[in-house]
Amino acid sequence: MRERFELRGGGRAAARAHHAATVRLTVARTHDSLRVRAVVVEVTVDRDAALAATGSITIGGKAVAGAPLKLKPAKGRAVAGRPTTLKLKLPAGDLRKLRAAVRAKRRATANVSVNVTPADTPATVEKTTIRQKGA
Repeated sequence: MRERFELRGGGRAAARAHHAATVRLTVARTHDSLRVRAVVVEVTVDRDAALAATGSITIGGKAVAGAPLKLKPAKGRAVAGRPTTLKLKLPAGDLRKLRAAVRAKRRATANVSVNVTPADTPATVEKTTIRQKGA
């Protein structure tokens, strides 16, 4: 006995459903994290998805010893085609360290990683770097 399978939907939508999500991060090249007390990232995705962002701020270059300043993780939901803002906040102790570094004219760079997880496709990770203003 033969079984008959019926395929519905098909076309571009079905082909696109199994590919990774298209992600666009919008950030300023330089950002004033001291004034905002956070690093702000705007995420636009081509389909509904869950967002999770993590990050850290590195003070000085590779030659400078010291642990990076950790940012508090941010989570959110993205609606297809609409920008979603994620704010990675700076803890108070790290805010003082960053302020001292900026006063000493040391370069500070934020490294942000955004994990985009749509319901029907594998997760996508986008990374970006943002320089601190005044450093």
